[in-house]
Order: sequence, then structure tokens, then C-alpha cells
Amino acid sequence: MTAVSSSKVSFSEYLGRALRLYADNFSVLMNFSFACMAPTIFKSLLDATDETGVSLIGVLLSPVIFCIYTFFLMCLTYMTSSLAMNRDLTARDAVTYVRTKFFRGLGGYLLLSVGVIAGLFLLVLPGIYCFTVFYFFIFAVLFEEKGVWVAFKRSDELVRFRFWRVLAAHGWAFFLSVLVMLPFFVGMKMMGLSSGITTVIVGVLVAIVMPVLAGFYYFIYADLKVEHDGVMNISVHS
Repeated sequence: MTAVSSSKVSFSEYLGRALRLYADNFSVLMNFSFACMAPTIFKSLLDATDETGVSLIGVLLSPVIFCIYTFFLMCLTYMTSSLAMNRDLTARDAVTYVRTKFFRGLGGYLLLSVGVIAGLFLLVLPGIYCFTVFYFFIFAVLFEEKGVWVAFKRSDELVRFRFWRVLAAHGWAFFLSVLVMLPFFVGMKMMGLSSGITTVIVGVLVAIVMPVLAGFYYFIYADLKVEHDGVMNISVHS
């Protein structure tokens, strides 16, 4: 039994753990990450080649693309978290397990997306609040056998009294992502690359960063769970 106090762990330590996890399992995590981003890159290319900037085919394919994105995002989250817990797991195991939870995850991400977008359009702050409080629902779905509504309640339960710390973690992750990608954006702008090439490069960059963020948020979730529940069986990848 290992109890970890999130208040004693810095964001840089979470990041360091996530980077080590990524380095040790680069191939399998990148495969899931690129499978997640490939349909999105394809849609962006369709939009980039359309004169209006929005491809009709891309619009029609959007529901399918969202489903594929969600499925492989869940696979990436499950695989990353399981590896962090030193579980003996293959990519096939992850895919097989996620199939059983897919519709819960899909429903949850749809609700979260609607809530965040509606909140941002209303007063911005409600959207940020929804994203922060309910972000960890997917971990409750994948690892705690929760249904969608109960998973949202569980995420709220974990974050409620640690809201500012979790919000700061989101800000920190966003800042680091921008820091990594900004030089590439500036370089592409200076070289005058076409929108199609820019779309592919951005998609690849996002795919490279995603496994790090998956690990980063797993370690935060694990500490939130320990802090709220007291102790739990957890093996931290270090």
C-alpha cells in the first residue's frame, strides 16, 4: 500500500515521471497516439484543400472521426496508466478492454465537450470550471468501473477540494505544450509552408506530445485518488 500526497509532488516531478514512462514505452504509446490523431489530420487536410476552408466530406465524416479519436484516446490513456502501474499489458489487451468501455467513454467525452464549449461561449469561466472538475471522469470509467454519470461525480469528488491545484496543472500542461510547439509554428510561418503541410506537422507534433500529457494526468489522478481515499494499491513508474 502506498500513499502519495499530491501536495508534496511538484508538477515538474509529474512531468519527469511521464517522460521516463514515455521513453521506456515509446513505440506502443506512439502507435496509439498516431492512431488517435491520423483521422483528425486527414480531416484537416480535406478542409485545407477546399476553397471554402470547410470540406463537406470532412463535415460528414466528423462523427466517425470523433469516434475513432475517442477510442484511441481511451486506449492511450488506459495503456499509459497501466504501464505506470507496472501492469503486464499488451496493445491488444488495451484495445480489447477499451472496447468494453467505449460507449461510456464516448458518451462522457460528448457531454464534457458540450459542457465546456457551452460554458466558454457563455462566460468562459463555466467552461474552464467544467473542464477542470470533470476532466478525470475517464479514469473512473476505465479503472473504477463507473458509469458515465457516476464517473463525472467521482471526478468532481476528487477535484472539489483541490480545484486550484488541478486548474494550475491544466495551465502548466498548456504552457509546456505551447512552449514546445511555438518554435515550430514560427518556423512554418517564416518558411511560408502551405496549409496542408502545416496541418500535417501540427498533427504530428500533437501526437508526439499526447503520451506525455496522458502520463502527466495519470500521475495527478493517482495522487488525487490516494489523497481522497487515503491509501490504495499503486505502483509508480520511476
